Amino acid sequence: MLHGHKIFAWDLAFTSSAGTYAFDVQCEMLADIGYDGLTYAVWSGSRWETAKRLSTVKDRFGLEVFSVYVVIDLDQGPQHPINAGLLRMLEEMEGVKAVNLGIRTAGHGSNHRKAPDDKVLQDFLGRALEICARRGIDILLYFHLGFWMDHYSIAAQICSVVNHPNLGIVFPSYHWYGYETNAGSPTEGYQAVDPTPALMASTPFMRELTLSGATRSPLGWSRIATFEALDAGELDNFALLGLAKSFGYTGPVGYDGTLVGGNPYSTLKRSYDAMDEMLGLLTKHPGWAKRETHP
Repeated sequence: MLHGHKIFAWDLAFTSSAGTYAFDVQCEMLADIGYDGLTYAVWSGSRWETAKRLSTVKDRFGLEVFSVYVVIDLDQGPQHPINAGLLRMLEEMEGVKAVNLGIRTAGHGSNHRKAPDDKVLQDFLGRALEICARRGIDILLYFHLGFWMDHYSIAAQICSVVNHPNLGIVFPSYHWYGYETNAGSPTEGYQAVDPTPALMASTPFMRELTLSGATRSPLGWSRIATFEALDAGELDNFALLGLAKSFGYTGPVGYDGTLVGGNPYSTLKRSYDAMDEMLGLLTKHPGWAKRETHP
């Protein structure tokens, strides 16, 4: 690991046409390939108890649990189990560094322009962050296509206004690319887009960077774009990763293989090798990610 970055993978790469692989098998495969850890999808606060299995991952497999992924839906009310369960999970889970938080809705009447000032969202984040500060856990805002928080600018704005040491951003290249290219439109072929504005705004708050291979296609997720291994697809993760490093990012870098399917070991091995190669090249040749032209 001459590049200094830890590499992790999302557990979603283990779901295929045959179902989802056993959790212990997932951990054994990741350790065998050489990953440093994983992100585990809890999905909803109502499933918070599934995070209990993570407390022994480090001892049993030598893997770090960098984060769990949870989505809140505050239009259902803060006390709804899908939301309140997150607070319970923060109080009880062990062996997890952070929560990747998707915000499907932010409370009745909220909109993008007043995101940081929405009382429902602010109150809920305040309660969650009080627990996080006490227990040494971070909340990393995860912008997601189709959600209320669907753009990096919303996440960055919330971080700026809340200004809490346990609040940051995870940057998912797939959801950035899908939004910025208006993916899923009738336009054929890839559409070039400059990642500079997104990374300039996000890097000061970024504590995880998640990469996916992707190609705009109506056959992809929600008819937007495919998820692919990191050595495939039109999305230039080399340029994005190099730019993030040039802005000072030194944290962990992950692979999200949602819906890729097939043999998970093969896909995860290819993606690990591609990630390790990109990071190594960019450490040795930081100027290789520079472009003469921009979109």
